Amino acid sequence: MTILDEIMKAKALEVAQMKSVTPSAVLHAQIEALPTPHSARKAFLASPREGLKSHILSEVKEASPSKGILVPGLDGVALAKEYEQAGATAISVLTDQKYFKGSYERLEAIRPHVSVPILAKEFISDPWQIERARVAGADFILLIVAALNPAQLATLVGFAHKLKMEVLIEVHDEHELTVALEAGGDLIGVNNRDLKTFSTSIDNSLRLAPLMPRGTVTLSESGIRTREDIVSLERAGFHGFLIGEGLVTSSNPGNKLGELGGLPT
Repeated sequence: MTILDEIMKAKALEVAQMKSVTPSAVLHAQIEALPTPHSARKAFLASPREGLKSHILSEVKEASPSKGILVPGLDGVALAKEYEQAGATAISVLTDQKYFKGSYERLEAIRPHVSVPILAKEFISDPWQIERARVAGADFILLIVAALNPAQLATLVGFAHKLKMEVLIEVHDEHELTVALEAGGDLIGVNNRDLKTFSTSIDNSLRLAPLMPRGTVTLSESGIRTREDIVSLERAGFHGFLIGEGLVTSSNPGNKLGELGGLPT
Protein backbone atom coordinates (compact mmCIF):
# COMPACT_ATOMS: atom_id res chain seq x y z
CA MET A 1 0.00 0.00 0.00
CA THR A 2 1.40 3.42 -0.97
CA ILE A 3 1.02 6.50 1.20
CA LEU A 4 -1.63 7.72 -1.25
CA ASP A 5 -3.64 4.53 -0.70
CA GLU A 6 -3.36 5.03 3.05
CA ILE A 7 -4.43 8.67 2.83
CA MET A 8 -7.44 7.90 0.64
CA LYS A 9 -8.60 5.15 3.00
CA ALA A 10 -8.42 7.49 5.99
CA LYS A 11 -10.02 10.30 4.00
CA ALA A 12 -13.13 8.26 3.22
CA LEU A 13 -13.78 7.79 6.95
CA GLU A 14 -13.08 11.45 7.66
CA VAL A 15 -15.42 12.68 4.93
CA ALA A 16 -18.23 10.41 6.09
CA GLN A 17 -17.98 11.96 9.56
CA MET A 18 -17.84 15.53 8.24
CA LYS A 19 -20.84 14.95 5.96
CA SER A 20 -22.88 13.80 8.95
CA VAL A 21 -22.15 17.12 10.67
CA THR A 22 -22.54 19.39 7.63
CA PRO A 23 -24.78 17.85 4.96
CA SER A 24 -24.44 18.71 1.30
CA ALA A 25 -27.73 20.63 1.37
CA VAL A 26 -26.26 23.07 3.88
CA LEU A 27 -23.17 23.64 1.72
CA HIS A 28 -25.23 24.03 -1.45
CA ALA A 29 -27.27 26.84 0.11
CA GLN A 30 -24.08 28.68 1.07
CA ILE A 31 -22.54 28.25 -2.37
CA GLU A 32 -25.45 30.00 -4.06
CA ALA A 33 -24.51 33.25 -2.30
CA LEU A 34 -20.83 33.15 -3.25
CA PRO A 35 -19.17 35.25 -5.99
CA THR A 36 -17.87 33.58 -9.15
CA PRO A 37 -14.52 31.83 -8.57
CA HIS A 38 -11.29 33.29 -9.96
CA SER A 39 -9.84 31.54 -13.03
CA ALA A 40 -6.52 29.84 -12.33
CA ARG A 41 -6.18 28.94 -15.99
CA LYS A 42 -6.32 32.59 -17.04
CA ALA A 43 -3.91 33.54 -14.27
CA PHE A 44 -1.27 31.08 -15.50
CA LEU A 45 -1.69 32.23 -19.10
CA ALA A 46 -1.33 35.93 -18.21
CA SER A 47 1.97 37.70 -17.58
CA PRO A 48 3.56 36.85 -14.21
CA ARG A 49 2.92 39.28 -11.36
CA GLU A 50 5.15 41.81 -9.62
CA GLY A 51 8.02 41.69 -12.10
CA LEU A 52 8.51 37.92 -11.90
CA LYS A 53 9.45 35.93 -14.98
CA SER A 54 7.67 32.74 -13.95
CA HIS A 55 4.36 31.64 -12.46
CA ILE A 56 4.58 30.16 -8.96
CA LEU A 57 1.75 28.26 -7.28
CA SER A 58 2.89 28.79 -3.69
CA GLU A 59 1.81 26.31 -1.05
CA VAL A 60 0.66 26.83 2.52
CA LYS A 61 1.91 23.57 4.00
CA GLU A 62 2.52 22.89 7.69
CA ALA A 63 3.56 19.24 7.50
CA SER A 64 4.09 16.28 5.16
CA PRO A 65 3.85 12.49 5.64
CA SER A 66 7.52 12.03 4.79
CA LYS A 67 9.07 14.89 6.80
CA GLY A 68 6.58 15.55 9.58
CA ILE A 69 6.11 19.11 10.85
CA LEU A 70 7.78 21.61 8.53
CA VAL A 71 6.74 24.83 10.28
CA PRO A 72 5.48 24.48 13.87
CA GLY A 73 2.47 26.71 14.50
CA LEU A 74 2.31 27.89 10.89
CA ASP A 75 0.48 31.22 10.43
CA GLY A 76 -1.31 30.46 7.18
CA VAL A 77 -2.79 33.92 6.73
CA ALA A 78 0.53 35.71 7.17
CA LEU A 79 2.27 33.28 4.80
CA ALA A 80 -0.42 33.62 2.13
CA LYS A 81 -0.27 37.42 2.32
CA GLU A 82 3.52 37.25 1.97
CA TYR A 83 3.17 34.99 -1.06
CA GLU A 84 0.74 37.35 -2.80
CA GLN A 85 2.87 40.40 -2.06
CA ALA A 86 5.89 38.58 -3.49
CA GLY A 87 4.04 37.86 -6.76
CA ALA A 88 2.55 34.37 -6.43
CA THR A 89 0.21 33.61 -9.33
CA ALA A 90 -1.97 31.43 -7.10
CA ILE A 91 -1.88 29.89 -3.64
CA SER A 92 -2.31 26.23 -2.72
CA VAL A 93 -3.71 25.48 0.72
CA LEU A 94 -3.47 21.98 2.21
CA THR A 95 -6.81 21.07 3.78
CA ASP A 96 -5.93 17.56 4.99
CA GLN A 97 -5.50 17.53 8.76
CA LYS A 98 -4.20 14.03 9.57
CA TYR A 99 -1.17 13.95 7.27
CA PHE A 100 -0.52 17.61 6.45
CA LYS A 101 -1.93 19.51 9.48
CA GLY A 102 -4.14 21.58 7.20
CA SER A 103 -7.85 22.39 7.30
CA TYR A 104 -10.73 23.95 5.42
CA GLU A 105 -10.81 26.50 8.24
CA ARG A 106 -7.29 27.63 7.35
CA LEU A 107 -8.39 28.16 3.74
CA GLU A 108 -11.42 30.12 4.98
CA ALA A 109 -9.16 32.32 7.08
CA ILE A 110 -6.84 33.03 4.15
CA ARG A 111 -9.51 33.80 1.53
CA PRO A 112 -10.42 37.36 2.67
CA HIS A 113 -6.77 38.40 2.70
CA VAL A 114 -5.68 37.49 -0.85
CA SER A 115 -7.11 38.16 -4.29
CA VAL A 116 -5.25 35.54 -6.35
CA PRO A 117 -6.82 32.13 -7.10
CA ILE A 118 -6.70 29.57 -4.28
CA LEU A 119 -6.30 25.83 -4.81
CA ALA A 120 -7.85 23.48 -2.28
CA LYS A 121 -5.09 20.87 -1.96
CA GLU A 122 -7.21 17.95 -0.84
CA PHE A 123 -7.47 14.23 -1.55
CA ILE A 124 -10.87 14.29 -3.23
CA SER A 125 -13.09 11.33 -4.03
CA ASP A 126 -16.50 12.69 -3.02
CA PRO A 127 -18.46 15.65 -4.46
CA TRP A 128 -19.05 16.83 -0.88
CA GLN A 129 -15.36 17.73 -0.64
CA ILE A 130 -15.67 19.97 -3.68
CA GLU A 131 -18.65 21.77 -2.17
CA ARG A 132 -16.78 22.18 1.13
CA ALA A 133 -13.77 23.60 -0.69
CA ARG A 134 -15.99 26.08 -2.54
CA VAL A 135 -17.65 27.23 0.68
CA ALA A 136 -14.19 27.73 2.17
CA GLY A 137 -13.30 30.04 -0.71
CA ALA A 138 -11.35 27.82 -3.09
CA ASP A 139 -11.37 28.69 -6.78
CA PHE A 140 -9.97 25.42 -8.10
CA ILE A 141 -9.45 21.91 -6.83
CA LEU A 142 -6.94 19.08 -7.19
CA LEU A 143 -7.95 15.68 -8.52
CA ILE A 144 -5.35 12.91 -8.48
CA VAL A 145 -5.57 10.32 -11.27
CA ALA A 146 -3.76 7.71 -9.15
CA ALA A 147 -6.48 7.95 -6.51
CA LEU A 148 -9.52 7.68 -8.80
CA ASN A 149 -10.86 5.51 -11.59
CA PRO A 150 -11.64 7.25 -14.92
CA ALA A 151 -15.40 7.33 -14.27
CA GLN A 152 -14.91 8.92 -10.83
CA LEU A 153 -12.51 11.44 -12.29
CA ALA A 154 -14.91 12.50 -15.05
CA THR A 155 -17.81 12.78 -12.59
CA LEU A 156 -15.84 14.95 -10.19
CA VAL A 157 -14.57 17.21 -12.98
CA GLY A 158 -18.13 17.70 -14.17
CA PHE A 159 -19.35 18.42 -10.63
CA ALA A 160 -16.65 21.06 -10.09
CA HIS A 161 -17.48 22.71 -13.39
CA LYS A 162 -21.15 22.96 -12.37
CA LEU A 163 -19.92 25.01 -9.40
CA LYS A 164 -17.88 27.13 -11.86
CA MET A 165 -14.66 25.87 -10.28
CA GLU A 166 -11.63 24.83 -12.31
CA VAL A 167 -9.76 21.55 -11.91
CA LEU A 168 -6.05 20.79 -11.71
CA ILE A 169 -5.61 17.11 -12.58
CA GLU A 170 -2.43 15.52 -11.23
CA VAL A 171 -0.56 12.78 -13.10
CA HIS A 172 2.60 10.74 -12.53
CA ASP A 173 3.10 8.87 -15.81
CA GLU A 174 2.06 8.48 -19.43
CA HIS A 175 -1.01 6.35 -18.74
CA GLU A 176 -2.33 8.76 -16.13
CA LEU A 177 -1.77 11.66 -18.53
CA THR A 178 -3.98 9.97 -21.12
CA VAL A 179 -6.72 9.51 -18.51
CA ALA A 180 -6.39 13.12 -17.37
CA LEU A 181 -6.66 14.55 -20.86
CA GLU A 182 -9.80 12.53 -21.53
CA ALA A 183 -11.40 13.79 -18.28
CA GLY A 184 -11.47 17.40 -19.48
CA GLY A 185 -9.79 19.28 -16.64
CA ASP A 186 -8.58 22.86 -16.91
CA LEU A 187 -4.93 22.39 -15.92
CA ILE A 188 -2.60 19.37 -15.86
CA GLY A 189 -0.05 18.97 -13.09
CA VAL A 190 2.86 16.54 -13.31
CA ASN A 191 3.92 15.32 -9.88
CA ASN A 192 7.66 14.69 -9.73
CA ARG A 193 7.40 12.65 -6.52
CA ASP A 194 7.56 8.86 -6.61
CA LEU A 195 4.68 7.72 -4.38
CA LYS A 196 6.56 4.59 -3.33
CA THR A 197 10.00 6.02 -2.53
CA PHE A 198 9.13 9.72 -1.97
CA SER A 199 12.13 10.65 -4.12
CA THR A 200 11.62 13.57 -6.50
CA SER A 201 13.06 14.40 -9.90
CA ILE A 202 12.01 17.04 -12.43
CA ASP A 203 12.97 14.47 -15.08
CA ASN A 204 9.44 13.14 -14.66
CA SER A 205 7.99 16.43 -15.90
CA LEU A 206 10.56 16.70 -18.67
CA ARG A 207 9.66 13.20 -19.88
CA LEU A 208 5.93 13.94 -20.07
CA ALA A 209 6.21 17.46 -21.49
CA PRO A 210 6.35 16.40 -25.18
CA LEU A 211 3.09 14.46 -24.73
CA MET A 212 1.06 17.53 -23.73
CA PRO A 213 -1.34 18.67 -26.47
CA ARG A 214 -1.04 22.24 -27.67
CA GLY A 215 -3.16 24.55 -25.53
CA THR A 216 -2.83 22.50 -22.34
CA VAL A 217 -2.00 24.61 -19.28
CA THR A 218 0.65 22.61 -17.46
CA LEU A 219 2.22 22.80 -14.01
CA SER A 220 5.21 20.92 -12.64
CA GLU A 221 4.87 19.87 -9.00
CA SER A 222 7.38 18.90 -6.28
CA GLY A 223 11.15 18.67 -6.28
CA ILE A 224 11.66 22.12 -7.81
CA ARG A 225 14.54 23.65 -5.88
CA THR A 226 16.37 26.17 -8.07
CA ARG A 227 15.81 28.85 -10.66
CA GLU A 228 17.65 26.60 -13.09
CA ASP A 229 15.05 23.87 -12.55
CA ILE A 230 12.29 26.30 -13.48
CA VAL A 231 14.09 27.58 -16.57
CA SER A 232 14.58 24.00 -17.79
CA LEU A 233 10.92 23.20 -17.23
CA GLU A 234 9.75 26.38 -18.94
CA ARG A 235 11.83 25.51 -21.98
CA ALA A 236 9.99 22.19 -22.03
CA GLY A 237 6.67 24.05 -22.11
CA PHE A 238 5.46 24.25 -18.49
CA HIS A 239 3.40 27.29 -17.52
CA GLY A 240 3.77 27.21 -13.75
CA PHE A 241 5.35 25.52 -10.75
CA LEU A 242 3.89 24.23 -7.50
CA ILE A 243 6.38 24.85 -4.71
CA GLY A 244 5.72 24.05 -1.06
CA GLU A 245 8.55 22.87 1.17
CA GLY A 246 11.12 25.01 -0.61
CA LEU A 247 9.16 28.12 0.37
CA VAL A 248 7.69 27.31 3.78
CA THR A 249 11.03 26.14 5.19
CA SER A 250 12.82 29.27 3.97
CA SER A 251 13.71 31.97 6.49
CA ASN A 252 12.13 34.46 4.07
CA PRO A 253 9.48 32.79 1.89
CA GLY A 254 8.72 35.97 -0.05
CA ASN A 255 12.33 36.50 -1.04
CA LYS A 256 12.66 32.83 -1.92
CA LEU A 257 9.60 33.06 -4.15
CA GLY A 258 11.12 36.04 -5.93
CA GLU A 259 14.38 34.18 -6.40
CA LEU A 260 12.70 31.13 -7.88
CA GLY A 261 10.36 33.26 -9.97
CA GLY A 262 13.23 35.10 -11.61
CA LEU A 263 12.87 38.49 -9.94
CA PRO A 264 15.77 40.68 -11.14
CA THR A 265 18.39 41.23 -8.45
